[in-house]
Amino acid sequence: MLPVRVFSHRAVSNRGPRRRRLTTSPSVVAAAFAVACALLPRPADAGLIITIDQVGPDVVASTPGGSLNTTSLFFVQSGTLGPYVWPVFAEVFLGAPGGFDQYGNITGPGSWGPPSSPTDADAGSGPLIGVSSGRWLVVPAGYISGTALAASTATFSSATIASLGLTPGSYEYTWGSGASADFLTVNIVPEPTTGALLALGVLVLAARRHSKRETARRRLP
Repeated sequence: MLPVRVFSHRAVSNRGPRRRRLTTSPSVVAAAFAVACALLPRPADAGLIITIDQVGPDVVASTPGGSLNTTSLFFVQSGTLGPYVWPVFAEVFLGAPGGFDQYGNITGPGSWGPPSSPTDADAGSGPLIGVSSGRWLVVPAGYISGTALAASTATFSSATIASLGLTPGSYEYTWGSGASADFLTVNIVPEPTTGALLALGVLVLAARRHSKRETARRRLP
């Protein structure tokens, strides 16, 4: 079962937006990261992809929807939950607060960052969906395996990827085999500054190599 920490106090937060530094995400960083993640191999099935990205001054977790095959999973419990993120336990839940069904038997990373506290979303929309601890899948209450899931979001106001304790990367969760195989991927997009620094580093390295080649060429008799 999910640890008590997951659902015992994960009600929707009533506190106002947190005051954190504001950043703006260049679309090129998110686009490049999305292309790279799209090239990663994954099971040939429907599945669902969650993207966590900097959108203006906020961090937004979103999925365009999809479907999930739960026939190979075992049912654990039902309950109610609001959207939140807790990177150290690889937990993210999107959607409007409401009922959920929890399933076990998925496999994937158990953490997306260093020790931290959970952060409640300031807003959520769509059906409740998420993963926890690299073992648990959460779907809307009463979900029927293979049926379509609408788009879901969770917005963390005045936050950044770093302030939430998230480590950028692509985290893949899989379960089942053959006709029952399925997946859920969590893509955490690097912050604009990080992406820009990486790009700058590549350009500087390329420039230095080019300069060395030119210097060596001039020294030839």
